[in-house]
Amino acid sequence: MSQPHPIQRRPSRRGAVLIVAMVTVAVVTVLLVTTTRLVLSHRRATETARWRIQADWLAESALDRAAAALADDGGYSGETWTLPAEQLDGRHGGRVVIEVKPISKTPPRWTLRSRALFPDAPDHRAQCTRQRNVSAALFPNDQGELP
Repeated sequence: MSQPHPIQRRPSRRGAVLIVAMVTVAVVTVLLVTTTRLVLSHRRATETARWRIQADWLAESALDRAAAALADDGGYSGETWTLPAEQLDGRHGGRVVIEVKPISKTPPRWTLRSRALFPDAPDHRAQCTRQRNVSAALFPNDQGELP
């Protein structure tokens, strides 16, 4: 029988440790990149939802603005209402196109339509359109009474 040599060399594990370390770093990197993408995607979705809500409020406010302008001036036909950032969220301005179209003369009725853009930027924004029909019975006459 042969006796094992008293000094046996253990196989080198340096290469295996290096491979395990590289795989670990790669897995951690993939997890960090995936998490970062998810966070950025969620942030953009939240910002877009906030912009949609703001555009909706602007469109509704524009209908009220149009009704008030029509009550003051029966010939009001609409406008482009531009709102600076200072009047909104401090970072973004908005724009609303208001249209007033007569439906009938007797009784006087109009269609009010608003299209809001927020922010007022060409690249990424939310848009909301609203419409309302109104009649002259909603507006007081010059004496403050309903017709």
